[in-house]
Amino acid sequence: MAKRRPEWGICIKLHPSVGLGEFLAYYPKLPRNVRVLSEKDILPVVKASTVVVIFRSTVGLLCLSSGVPLLVVDDTGEPEVMPYVSSGAARGLASLDKLEQTLAEMLADEQPNNHNFVSPLFEIPAGASERIAQWLVERARK
Repeated sequence: MAKRRPEWGICIKLHPSVGLGEFLAYYPKLPRNVRVLSEKDILPVVKASTVVVIFRSTVGLLCLSSGVPLLVVDDTGEPEVMPYVSSGAARGLASLDKLEQTLAEMLADEQPNNHNFVSPLFEIPAGASERIAQWLVERARK
């Protein structure tokens, strides 16, 4: 896919249990538009991304809280570990067959958050800030 889409910048963030050397032993010749990160903080990568693709990862929470569109690929057939797709917060794929097509659709969408990528699970009710401030003031007085 990266070779067919040289205009896409693709960043692969390795799981902490996978070493960079181990990964590059399996994939020694990556296209120029692919960058592999192993020991970097993922938050700046998420915030700089146009779309994030995950495979059963808690990184999805960073995407949702940062407003970054999320695509979950899960071909395990098992129930969702985190309900990103079932809650309407992310798009989902059950196989990699349509990954490139789905990414192209998401990247072409000028307003991807219109697809309910920010889940209602993360909505902040009216007056929440005031209630938190009041609680903090009460605790400070004790």
